[in-house]
Amino acid sequence: MRPVYVVGIGMSPQDLTEAHRRIIEEAEVLAGGSRHLAFFPDHQADKILLEGGLDAAISRIRSCAHGKRVVVLASGDPNLYGIAPRLVREFGPENVVIHPNVTAVQAACARLKQSLSDVRVVSLHGRKDLSSLDEALCSKRSVMVYTDPVNGPGAIARHLLKLGRTDRICVLEDLGLENERIRWMGLEEAESARFSRLAMVFINGRPPAPARSLHLGMPDDSYAHERGLVTKAEIRAVILATLALSPGLTLWDVGAGCASIAIEATLLAPGGRVYAVEKDLARVDLIRHNLDTFACTGVIPVNGKAPACLHALPDPDRVFVGGSTDMLEEIIRSSWKRLPAGGRLVASAVLMRTLSTAMDTLRALGCTPDVTLVQVARGEPLAEDVFVKAMNPVWIIAGTKGENP
Repeated sequence: MRPVYVVGIGMSPQDLTEAHRRIIEEAEVLAGGSRHLAFFPDHQADKILLEGGLDAAISRIRSCAHGKRVVVLASGDPNLYGIAPRLVREFGPENVVIHPNVTAVQAACARLKQSLSDVRVVSLHGRKDLSSLDEALCSKRSVMVYTDPVNGPGAIARHLLKLGRTDRICVLEDLGLENERIRWMGLEEAESARFSRLAMVFINGRPPAPARSLHLGMPDDSYAHERGLVTKAEIRAVILATLALSPGLTLWDVGAGCASIAIEATLLAPGGRVYAVEKDLARVDLIRHNLDTFACTGVIPVNGKAPACLHALPDPDRVFVGGSTDMLEEIIRSSWKRLPAGGRLVASAVLMRTLSTAMDTLRALGCTPDVTLVQVARGEPLAEDVFVKAMNPVWIIAGTKGENP
């Protein structure tokens, strides 16, 4: 098999070096997307169109490479969300030669005078959901997004609005071409605007300074909440410890209330994703208020009723179930199905019925639950002394999913 050459065009053929051009000129078979092949209409090589499913095209490339010089055209750097890794897997590294070029991310950062090292890069091309964008937004860095016709700037703006974001975004269209356009836009404006198919989206990641610093065991009144509906600091600490969080994990906080668990969980799972699921819209507003208070970028509010709304979320590594218990069995079963082996589910209960449902459901799923009763009493002033006032006891039920659930 002869080597397959993969050449990054850059933003346009103007970015090609003499070495790049010579490789393309000597091609006997030229493969690429319709846009790339259109740059070389007079080239005499046989053409292979790379669009839609790639299996058939790669089979043709393999066949041609046994006797002819094959050159595959790609955008920017073929190794950055491009075709090069697929070709290396198919043909082996010894049979692929890669010639990178300027990427759209590099060009966009140059236009915006933005340090590339400070930017997270996300590709939504061909993605079925925006979970990779959610993960990037959890960091404090700016985000540059490759889009496609489905996950375009309008869809991204709509998603940011659902997350309660209010910042402007920058849409960079047709970089390097004659009709290049760069626009800073409000989210409402971007949601309804029309854009080129070749568009990048830049989301500034500089969060506001927090009104309050965040630490584990925040006082209950640190959080805006509804009529005392906040997990008390001592109970919160036990729940977070029971969840066994670690960096990079995905947590569902189902029945999040004011999101005190979710917010403090970000301290124990840096680089992960925490989804605060709450069916009550007024409480979702409280969650957003608390996120602003602590400038917490690691929590993604989700307004919806579980378990139905959980289907749209990425698979969790950890699940905490609190709040309303009217669908507790269904929520546990739905969450358990999505957990990987070794994943952990924790539920809290103040009612015996809730405790029984949680334990029975986990047992039916093949798990022997761990059960802890937490009874907290706080000292309060009385006359010139202190008396101890008992708080409501809370059951904490936990289960770890085995290899063969």
